Amino acid sequence: MIKSVKRLGAAVLSAVMMLTAVATPLGDNLPAVRESTSLTASADTYWVGSSKYGYYANNSTALNEVKAIMSKNCSSSEIARFNKILSEFPLSGYFNSYKTKACTWHCGTELASASSCRNNFYDDETGKTISCSMADWHNAIQCAGYAIYCYYRFMGKMTCDIITLPKGFTADQLKSVFSDKTIRTGAHFRKSPGHSLCYLTRDDNYIYFIDANSGYNSATGCTKGSCGHYVTCCKINLHKYTYKEFASACSSGKLTIYNSSTSKFDNGSTPSTDNVKLTGTSYKIANTVSDTNAFVVTDVYKPSNYKLTKAGIRIRRYDGSYDNGWSEFHNTASTWTGYDYMRISYDMNSEVKITLRHGTKYYYKFYAVIEGKEYWSPEQSFTTTGSHSYGSWYTKTSATCTSGGTEERKCSCGATESRSTSALGHNYGSWSTVTNATCTSGGSEKRTCSRCSNSETRSTSALGHNFGGIYYEAVHPHYYGHKCSRCGYSEKTGGNLDYYYLCTTCTHLTKPEITKITGDLVDNSEITIEWTASESDKLANYWLDVFDPDGQNVVDVSTGKINSYTFTPVKTGTYTIKTFAAPIGNKDGSGSVGAETTIEIGCNHNYSTEIVNPTYDNEGYTLHKCTKCGYSYKDNYTPALKLTELTGVKVKTQGTASLTLAWDKNASAMGYIIEQYKGGKWTQVAKTSSNTAVTYTVNGLAADTTYTFRIKAYVISGESEIYGGYVKIAGKTRIANVASFKGSAVSASAVKLDWSKNDKATGYVIEQYKGGKWTALATTKNNTTLTFTVKGLAKGTAYSFRIKSFRKTGSATEFSEYTAIKAATLLDGVSDFKVASTTGSWITLEWAKNDKATGYSIEQYKGGKWTVIATTKNNTTLKFTVKGLKNDTTYSFRIRAYKTAGASNVYSDYVRIAGKTRIPNVAKFTGSAVSASAVKLDWSKNDKATGYVIEQYKGGKWTALATTKNNTTLTFTVKGLAEGTAYSFRIKSFRKTGSTTEFSEYMAIKAATLLDGVSDLKVTSVTGSWITLEWAKNDRATGYSIEQYKGGKWTVIATTKNNTTLKFTVKGLKNDTTYSFRIRAYKTAGGVTAYSDYVRIAGKTRIPNVATFKGSAASASAVKLDWSRNDKATAYVIEQYKGGKWTVLATTKNNTTLTFTVKGLAKGTTYSFRIKSFRKTGSTTEFSEYASVKVKTVE
Repeated sequence: MIKSVKRLGAAVLSAVMMLTAVATPLGDNLPAVRESTSLTASADTYWVGSSKYGYYANNSTALNEVKAIMSKNCSSSEIARFNKILSEFPLSGYFNSYKTKACTWHCGTELASASSCRNNFYDDETGKTISCSMADWHNAIQCAGYAIYCYYRFMGKMTCDIITLPKGFTADQLKSVFSDKTIRTGAHFRKSPGHSLCYLTRDDNYIYFIDANSGYNSATGCTKGSCGHYVTCCKINLHKYTYKEFASACSSGKLTIYNSSTSKFDNGSTPSTDNVKLTGTSYKIANTVSDTNAFVVTDVYKPSNYKLTKAGIRIRRYDGSYDNGWSEFHNTASTWTGYDYMRISYDMNSEVKITLRHGTKYYYKFYAVIEGKEYWSPEQSFTTTGSHSYGSWYTKTSATCTSGGTEERKCSCGATESRSTSALGHNYGSWSTVTNATCTSGGSEKRTCSRCSNSETRSTSALGHNFGGIYYEAVHPHYYGHKCSRCGYSEKTGGNLDYYYLCTTCTHLTKPEITKITGDLVDNSEITIEWTASESDKLANYWLDVFDPDGQNVVDVSTGKINSYTFTPVKTGTYTIKTFAAPIGNKDGSGSVGAETTIEIGCNHNYSTEIVNPTYDNEGYTLHKCTKCGYSYKDNYTPALKLTELTGVKVKTQGTASLTLAWDKNASAMGYIIEQYKGGKWTQVAKTSSNTAVTYTVNGLAADTTYTFRIKAYVISGESEIYGGYVKIAGKTRIANVASFKGSAVSASAVKLDWSKNDKATGYVIEQYKGGKWTALATTKNNTTLTFTVKGLAKGTAYSFRIKSFRKTGSATEFSEYTAIKAATLLDGVSDFKVASTTGSWITLEWAKNDKATGYSIEQYKGGKWTVIATTKNNTTLKFTVKGLKNDTTYSFRIRAYKTAGASNVYSDYVRIAGKTRIPNVAKFTGSAVSASAVKLDWSKNDKATGYVIEQYKGGKWTALATTKNNTTLTFTVKGLAEGTAYSFRIKSFRKTGSTTEFSEYMAIKAATLLDGVSDLKVTSVTGSWITLEWAKNDRATGYSIEQYKGGKWTVIATTKNNTTLKFTVKGLKNDTTYSFRIRAYKTAGGVTAYSDYVRIAGKTRIPNVATFKGSAASASAVKLDWSRNDKATAYVIEQYKGGKWTVLATTKNNTTLTFTVKGLAKGTTYSFRIKSFRKTGSTTEFSEYASVKVKTVE
């Protein structure tokens, strides 16, 4: 299911589309949906291997593979262009280029007669012949011509960007080009020397191309040239290379890529991950999960112009993968353009066609193809409700001696549960000797398990010495000894013990081994340590050291001859205990022996207690937690909560198309789920989010039908929904009522009620609302009586009526719902309705007041029907102007009064009238000054008029000047007017038809007589780029308008705001050029401007001067002046500023003298000089402007 939303301001437009789909396992062939898979030549036998061409094919199976990858990487326009290419030159084999108009590009250079057709091809889309000759593109035979043709088809142009890889480039360098550059579908790959291909697409393993190669077909009579090409025939192949293969195929030369960053066919349709998004779950609609089904929803966001062409979903169990899961993919019935927000949802049972296991977790991802590109949502999950009913346990994996096995049991739904069994343990035989024991060393024994052949060894004790007779040791006469007969070991046995105990040489102490530690091994609790005593308490003294977990020596004592000690540890962790025995006769402690061990001191727990209450998905318990170390444990478990069934479930109200269900509030619930049994299954129709809403109306039901529903409460606990039991209920809708029921006024005191026949009814009950309640007016005896007249009503009053159908079946009577209407008696009509006034586009209507009316409704007949054009809000508005009408046209209107009572209106009968707009006036009416005392009026011809009336406003009123006798007189001159004065005139057209004269509206203008002109206009000064104009003051003028003739017309260049500005300088002119100007005075009065006649004058700018003029010190008394030649001059005048004025130094006789030396100057002094050019033409001399320079003599 796809649901889309298009945003229109604050409104939301929703559209829902059900998509028929077939569930498809993920293992099936879904090339447009699945991720790219690795391709090999051995697996894909439809590709043929070749060292020169990689893998190539021209069959449909290979084409489907290429299109599948293009659908992931390419835009819709690129795929369309590829289909266009295939339609012109399919992969079907060979063809003769001379017999195909569009195929002329692959004529060969080897055939002289073909040379004229190898550089172009015909484009049927534009009707033009496209040249293949481009910079760096080879005019080769089949392959290059076809690659250029494909480039043009994809890009729509012949310009390109060039990327070059050098000879010997690697696969990694090739991948880098694809990564760093945007290589478009259609790019021309030229392996030089050798071959051209058109690039299509790529994935992580392969690059895909299409090309043309020479080939032979006897049916077409192809010709083979000197270099081995069949120059008049070719075939089209698809190719795929691994990156390494392609680099190897190009190893003999460089690779040139002709690419373009843009295409004529780009339309912005290629999606990107920045503007397309699948959310995974919808934030507006929650997923719905039951024990065997789930309904999951995602939101899709995309630009509204993007096309959505495919949708789908993948689902797997928690213990499986998507490859062995389920999927559903389908093409959409609509592309959903115009929508920027979509919603995709799937029902696992009905749409994906799977029945879920109860109490099982599933994972899923949504899928969509937008503008030819695939998108996947993030992975989401849900867990079905319910619990499993398992059978007996059976062995799945047998236990061994050392490893446990597994047992399994199955639920009726297919789910399985496993448990571990204990290891069997070994079955050993008798012990056998491996190593014999000696006097001082133990031996070893071995035994073997009869089940698994595993062996076990153990140590045996040393045999001990076998001493013989006693012998006397002379060196130490205070003791006796004996010797072992087995190993020769000798040992002291007796003698003078008083001496023996004091002999540091002979004394033999045994280690004080720690034999017993008693007490609770926890902090702050007493612990007693005991160790073995020596041979005699006369023999040794004992010492004890204890180190805590931090290495601190917390016990350092001598216990004398006592072989035990008690201490209290205060920390937890590992303690090290050391015991020592020292000879009594040894005063310096040497000769002592010791033993060492470690113990672990645990925490002497101090517990805090917390009672955790049960929830709907977890049992309650008491938590005990140590405040010192954090250790905790639980006890006193209480069962999880359960949600009870609903009570008080009933059908509250019945409608013809609805049933309202009601139930008692469940204080523990978060909401309720209502389901309806339809189509052979239970379907959820509502899910509330509050436990206070205890009614729900099911709409869209059929009349006179029994429906079954069930309701259950739910609560959300953690991430799960917990449900109470269902409660079922049935309800029947009412019988249908009449399809139509209407009332109409019969008179001022009666209303007629009419209704349609109800074939399923026995009769009808008609009621009227009066006296604050509904009162029955009539009950028909059959269902064929279809009208009733209510009389005795008040004039102009609205009344409420209603009808219901009933059906008798035996003693039972069933009623439909009511259908209610309002109907009114007639109101007094409108009087004195008339057309008050008209214009060419307006008609004003008037009528008399109706004291009993609330207002009036005015209608116009247009477009074949009556249309309300105005409704007044009161009865005092007695006029209405209809605007926007056509001139010389008759219109029909009608009016009726209305009276508002409550929410209803009561109307009178209509009163009608017709009105006609005025005839049109002239389209144009203008006035122009003839002289200082006359104005000429002109107007356009009005073909619908008989003549015209011309009027002038004077003496405070309009006065007729003339009435023409026909419609062809189109001018009139008004004389005897004052100078420079504005006047008002107007005109109206009239048409005579028999004795009737119709007039148009007036058209008015203002026109003025001429003002006195400007006098004494002259050019007062000029430069090479300026001309200054001056004139005399006009006392009657407001100001002056100055114009220049340029670009073939007069253009206003200045307008003065007063009559005292009598000079204007025109700047930005060209030198040595004549310009034309004109000026007129104007006078403004009453919003109208009166003008004088124009006065014209011409002026010429000066000739140009020398381009450069410079000076340099020649000596302490001379300066040299130099200037550039002026080809437009006759000669030059050089002047010096001295004695407070400019003095001529020299005048040259020609324009070729370009230097002059001024002598007799003072040392180290700055002087000013200037030059001007002049030109003589006959007796006329023209001068340029001056150019100046300052020069200083040498110091």
